[in-house]
Amino acid sequence: MPALRMTIHFLVGFAMHLRLSLILAASATLALSMTACGSLHGVGSESTVSRGPQFADVANVPAVITPASVAARLGASKRFATDGSSSYAIDSAGRLWAWGDNKVGELGNGSTVDSSTPVQVQFPAALGDASIISVAVNGYHSAYALDSTGHLWAWGDNGRGQLGVGDGDLTDRSMPTLVRFPAALGAASIVSIATTHNDYGCVYAIDSAGHLWAWGNDQDDYMGGASRRYPSTPVRVPFPDALGHASIVSVEVNDDDAGFLSVGALDSAGHVWTWGSNMNGQLGIGSRSDGSLTPVQVQFPAALGSASIVSVAAGSAGNGSFYALDSAGHLWAWGNNRNGQLGNASTTNQSSPVRVRFPTPRWRRSVSIVSVTATRNSSGAAYAIDSAGHLWAWGGNRYGQLGNGSLKDRSVPERVQFPSALGGASIISVEADGYSAYAIDSAGRLWAWGNNRYGQLGNGLLANSFNPPALVQIPVARGPAPIVSVAAMSPNVDSASAYALDNAGHLWAWGYNQHGQLGNGSSVLVASPVQVQFQQGLPDQARVLVLKKGHSTLEFSPSKPQFAYVTNGEGISAYSINPDTGALTEVPGSPFADKGYPQFLTLNPAGNFAYVANTTGGTVSVYRINASTGALTEIHGSPFPAGNQPYIVRIDAAGTIAYVANWHSSYFTAYRIDPSTGALTPVTDNNWQSIRHLADYLPAPNATVSPAGPFAYWLVNDGIEAFRIDAANGFNHEIPGTKIENPDAKSITINPEGTLAYVTEQHLNDTGDVSVYRINATTGALTPVSGNPVATGLHNPHSVAVNPAGTFAYVANMGNGFTKGTISVYRINASTGALTEVPGSPFATGTRPMFVTVVQP
Repeated sequence: MPALRMTIHFLVGFAMHLRLSLILAASATLALSMTACGSLHGVGSESTVSRGPQFADVANVPAVITPASVAARLGASKRFATDGSSSYAIDSAGRLWAWGDNKVGELGNGSTVDSSTPVQVQFPAALGDASIISVAVNGYHSAYALDSTGHLWAWGDNGRGQLGVGDGDLTDRSMPTLVRFPAALGAASIVSIATTHNDYGCVYAIDSAGHLWAWGNDQDDYMGGASRRYPSTPVRVPFPDALGHASIVSVEVNDDDAGFLSVGALDSAGHVWTWGSNMNGQLGIGSRSDGSLTPVQVQFPAALGSASIVSVAAGSAGNGSFYALDSAGHLWAWGNNRNGQLGNASTTNQSSPVRVRFPTPRWRRSVSIVSVTATRNSSGAAYAIDSAGHLWAWGGNRYGQLGNGSLKDRSVPERVQFPSALGGASIISVEADGYSAYAIDSAGRLWAWGNNRYGQLGNGLLANSFNPPALVQIPVARGPAPIVSVAAMSPNVDSASAYALDNAGHLWAWGYNQHGQLGNGSSVLVASPVQVQFQQGLPDQARVLVLKKGHSTLEFSPSKPQFAYVTNGEGISAYSINPDTGALTEVPGSPFADKGYPQFLTLNPAGNFAYVANTTGGTVSVYRINASTGALTEIHGSPFPAGNQPYIVRIDAAGTIAYVANWHSSYFTAYRIDPSTGALTPVTDNNWQSIRHLADYLPAPNATVSPAGPFAYWLVNDGIEAFRIDAANGFNHEIPGTKIENPDAKSITINPEGTLAYVTEQHLNDTGDVSVYRINATTGALTPVSGNPVATGLHNPHSVAVNPAGTFAYVANMGNGFTKGTISVYRINASTGALTEVPGSPFATGTRPMFVTVVQP
């Protein structure tokens, strides 16, 4: 099979426009997701770049929360935030909880009284039916929440205008108030926010049009020359004309407690822009100037070649270091290098990007990096995970935070020395606070090493551990529960806390607790994990799954109806789903109109429009979905001409472009979507005829994209193969060694967590099965789960879908001979992927169902 090294534009949206990507969540609790202080993600790379205290993103893993507990990065959605003295978490109903220090009203409950257990943040009536989807903290006493309509709320300290309430208002707030964006924002909505590590107050936000806004303290013009000293109203950061039509997709903030700050932004073309302080060459422009008041483009050497930058990390607060990961898996660094944190075998500062020098034995290929984490303090440590799941560390090592059994700094990366207990597991996530480090392996175990003055290693002791990593002993409350995300916060070496979320939905905390930030009802230091106590509003059976894909969220709510839509060649059948049993009940008006052998149905990210490829009709029909009843109403102008025999239709994650493939054609055609009506208009400047050799993907092109990582999976004529999506240009790069043999594979889908792939298999005798594969979050490789196939004896299974909660799988059985088809429904075991058929399944359809899709409008 030829390597697919060309642009796959129906997947571009999934990779490039992540700011409106669909993050699904399940049932009702909380999910933990942290990303570094100052980290802002809109669209772009799926690579994990987590850097410290204020946010913490979880790398390609879901977060869940159940009963008495409290959600990672479409995005990592930032569903948990802490500044070291106050903590915040969002539950699956879209409510925000806070606990800890409250001296200036940062808990948002109308008071200034500290709380050592979670209290609900009190939003005004203007929030309406919107839910909170992301939370952030700025400095140590300001908090921000993004709601599902794209509005941004702020409260707490406002001494430098960091709440953005306008009119020169510098008054603190003890309850959320809307950030007042100017009229220039237009119809755009806010999709992500970046904050600073210190109390100097700069705040940055990306809107849905890819523009960057800034407000708060600007005493050194760190807003890109956009404002005066304390702008209390957001202003647009003015990028040079060289930005062109590219949009800003992520921002990294490098700051310290003295107020020195440098900012790095990644655009959708894979270019990096910087501004602010440049005392150590951290702007990457080849000189150590006095800095820049406006964004300047980082100058990468010719060795970058045709690769593009897919993610940026900021490290070493106050010392100015930046890291950039390119699409070829190479890592670049520049700026301060006092502790060897640039990883180039020296301690000399660099004003231009240099390649990080990973050791490569002669008998092995060079290391390919998939994620980077940089610490936010003067220790200058950095960590990277390679495509084989190995963890590397370099830079400052005063507290043994490099995990190499010593206290000596390292100027080139070294493998972290995990004990033999790691076995064959790979490292999938790393989090570091500058003095201690934490890693999750593919078996769901949590490892910790480094400074332990306040018990932050969770081993019951108060002694440092500069030896190799040791397992954190999470109490077993309800049976074994793998850890799916971790966050660490250390404002300085004199305080440190850590948090971990297991896949049963429990949030655990340990370490420094002077302000009650561990949420366990006390202010006493805890050296072993304890469960955060959520005592209000969370039913005992509650659980939630929150995913990362990109960096914004459309929240799943168990209180809203969800529907299954099935194309059958004769029409579109619609069914309401019982959220407890998974059972299907046909909705009134179903089946809906036939426009010429409807073959493939897909939904836009918002879940309010359905797009159907009519094979013999040569059209694509567009229907508006009734969020209450599930009924479909064809929009004005539908169906829309779509060439000869359209078979596949895909919608980009921004919901702005539809891509249609015709049977045996050699490319996908792009159509622009009217966001208000759903109508399709051909893209007149389309030269994207880039899907070549579709005959290699017989019997017809079929693919899916992981919602939790930069991976696409294509069904080829004899199996399944994984491709890495280049976030900058949408190219799919074949991942060597990931192809698995499965000549009977018919369709593939991935659960909302991005951890399991379900594949329908059709055999020659019209019977079939469903097999499940576990996805390696680092490499994208598929591994069959034990017990495959997990569903057998099916009648010509054509496709499979997983509901938004990740709790049920739906299989469309076309039937055989004179036997009509059915829909089989299975309950999913979230840990093993095993399927158990629900009572009443299979459900009769009276048709021959082909493609099944599940949605919650």
